[in-house]
Amino acid sequence: MSGSTVLAFAVSHAGQTVGRGECYDLAHEALRSGGDRSAPDYGSVGARDDYTWGRPISEGELQPGDIIQFQTHQVRVEVTRRRGSTVLDTSSETATRNHHTVIVAQVHARGRITVYEQNFQGIRSVQRNDLWLDGGTTVNREPQDSGEPIEVTTVVTRTGTWHCYRPQAPAGAFVP
Repeated sequence: MSGSTVLAFAVSHAGQTVGRGECYDLAHEALRSGGDRSAPDYGSVGARDDYTWGRPISEGELQPGDIIQFQTHQVRVEVTRRRGSTVLDTSSETATRNHHTVIVAQVHARGRITVYEQNFQGIRSVQRNDLWLDGGTTVNREPQDSGEPIEVTTVVTRTGTWHCYRPQAPAGAFVP
C-alpha cells in the first residue's frame, strides 16, 4: 500500500498492455494491486473528468510511485550542439499529454521526470519515458578526446496544467 507497490506494478508490466490499454487502466490497476484507493473512490471517472488519484501533493514533493493527472501538457525540447561558433546539429521534439495519467518512476533535476505510461503517442502498452514539468535552458559541455568540447544547449518550453497525487490506503486501513 504505497508508491513503491504502484511503481513495482508499472515496472513489471513494461511492454505489456494493462486493461484496455488506456492510461487510466495502468494507474487504476497499479493502485488496486496494492490495495490503494483509485480514482472511482474519489469521484466521477468519465471521459471529460479530471481524476483524483490520492492525496494531492505539490510538484516539489513528487517521488517514485506518485501519479500525475494532466489536464493539458505540451513540451517542446530544442537541442543545439556546437563546437565553438560552429553549429554541429539541431533537433526538436514536441510532445502533448492532454487528459493523461502517468506513474512517476524517477525525479531528476531541473523539472525532468521519468514516468511509466500507456496510450501515449498511439502506443497502448506500458512504456517508460522522460518528460519535463519545468521550462528553461540548460547548457552542458561534452568533453572530447581531442579538440574543443561540444556545447549542448537544451531549451525546454512547456505549457499546461496538471495535478500530482500520492497513493492512499482505503479509509480505516492499517498502514505499517
